[in-house]
Amino acid sequence: MPSEPAAAVVVATKDRPEDVVVVVRSILADPDPELCVVVVDQSEDDATTDALAGEIDDRRLLVLSTEEIGKGRALNRGVAATRSRYVLFTDDDCEVEPGWAGRMTRVFDEHPNAGAVFCRVVGGPHDPAAGFIPTYGVEQDHVWASIRARRHRGLGAGMGVRRAVLDTIGGFDELLGPGSRFPSADDADLALRVLGAGHHVVDTAATEVVHHGFRSWTQGVALTRRDFVALGGMYGKALRLRPWSILPQFLVMVAWELGLSPFLTAARRRQRPVGLRRVVYFWEGVVDAFRVPLDRERGVFRADHTE
Repeated sequence: MPSEPAAAVVVATKDRPEDVVVVVRSILADPDPELCVVVVDQSEDDATTDALAGEIDDRRLLVLSTEEIGKGRALNRGVAATRSRYVLFTDDDCEVEPGWAGRMTRVFDEHPNAGAVFCRVVGGPHDPAAGFIPTYGVEQDHVWASIRARRHRGLGAGMGVRRAVLDTIGGFDELLGPGSRFPSADDADLALRVLGAGHHVVDTAATEVVHHGFRSWTQGVALTRRDFVALGGMYGKALRLRPWSILPQFLVMVAWELGLSPFLTAARRRQRPVGLRRVVYFWEGVVDAFRVPLDRERGVFRADHTE
């Protein structure tokens, strides 16, 4: 692998051997000889490692197996294995479009103050009557310059971070993300911390990732607790670290997304309000965030705290 590639792509995976082969192939379709891909495998067996070794022969690919659990831990380990100006991230149930890595890095070049970039994430083919796929729409480029202005949450399925900024903020919070105490919101938390460090976050329409992560409507209901507990944990931590800067966004979250929006939607449809359990889950996460010790210098939960 190149010692100092311009860009590296890190993919965390667990027990999805067929899916991760698809996403890695799509990334390595890029002809850039300096591009490297690091797959951090937290699977319970060797199926993923064997699948990658048997299906892909490319010196730009590095596979790291670890018994540690948690997406934040996996991403930090993957970042540590790279030496690149930019680190890009996608998920193991995605495919990137041709030229994705180059377009993402060009956004950084065009925006010198950008610490993080989120691209459009579109859903793969599926039956909307049976379920949904999480997506992130970006119609045109937008620069978010402060925590007070950051209202939308991009997806880690299509994300990049400037390496110098990532080093400054200390990487991902290892208690946020799938497999962790707060099992989601690792991407939203990173964006908040990038903004808190004085850098910009850019949403770009220049490129996209196809997400194949289909959820049935029943699964979607079950994931509500996961997502809103994690969002509460993220906001609770932010309130402890930078209360005055995060307070406006926190109040908007509580008043609109958890309050008025469900009632207005129900009124338009002449139905009873649904989704009110997410209010309980959100506050559960906020309260729990105040129980966990912080590494205030890095702005993360203490990863050595018992989960």
